[in-house]
Amino acid sequence: MNYLDKINYYKQRSFGERISVAADFMKQNWKVIYKYLFISTIPFILIISYFFLQYLDLVTLYTADPLGFIHSDSFVELIIGTSLFGIFYALMMIFMSGYLGSALVSYEKNELNRYTEWHELSQRTFSYTGKTFLIYFLLGILFTIASTAIGMLVSMMSFLFVGGLGVALLIFFLFVALLAILPPLSLAIYPAYFEGAKTWASIGKGFSLGFKNWGTTSGMLFIIGCATFIVQFILGIPTQVLTFFPDNSFWLRYLFAMISVAGSVVAFPFSIIFMAFQYFSIREKEDGVSLQNKVDEFDNL
Repeated sequence: MNYLDKINYYKQRSFGERISVAADFMKQNWKVIYKYLFISTIPFILIISYFFLQYLDLVTLYTADPLGFIHSDSFVELIIGTSLFGIFYALMMIFMSGYLGSALVSYEKNELNRYTEWHELSQRTFSYTGKTFLIYFLLGILFTIASTAIGMLVSMMSFLFVGGLGVALLIFFLFVALLAILPPLSLAIYPAYFEGAKTWASIGKGFSLGFKNWGTTSGMLFIIGCATFIVQFILGIPTQVLTFFPDNSFWLRYLFAMISVAGSVVAFPFSIIFMAFQYFSIREKEDGVSLQNKVDEFDNL
């Protein structure tokens, strides 16, 4: 990368400019980013592909005989396999978040270029992976507590209203609430990456910035969702086709399952990098980070 063309993170940009500059970042660094992303996620891809293939096989059995499947040992296998698939998939997403956060910070510090080696990214990657895990673990606990409270409210509402009206209204309002909090929470990891914020401080800062800029954050999530869906759909077509031909060899089906899972790896950087530039623009608008950095540099002279 030519550092004369280096992208300035903290700058107020319009919504379209945020998308454009994030795409420019991907163009500048896609080789080094994807090189180590694929190398480091190979163990995840191999494991997740196996459970994904097992899941597809069990779903095929369920479709053929739903009642018989539920009362068979295969039903337990489906529950276990789906759980393991979800756990390893979540761990891969967390690891990739840490890696991409490391790449973004390394770029800011002029440490990311086509000659960058894995060992130069690994220490920061594992540190950020731990931060990401802790943040989402705490959010998961809060979600579990909220889900339990919701279950209790649903039970109470079912007695107060006739015909399930109370439950329907509660589900509607909960859906609206979920749509309201997801965009702000999508920024929860970035203060930890770029400011070294502690876990709760990172969640609070990200939520506050995202909530104040809910519209553009939601729009960015929508763009990311569309791009991710297209990539995963295209790379997942071979696996979906093979579900209609279950007699193919295991290794052929496993190969196509790996291609499908690899689609998630290809698409995931869009979500982290595009949301990062959403975060940078919001931070500049709210806090004037670039001006503060210049003041700090002047004080250090």
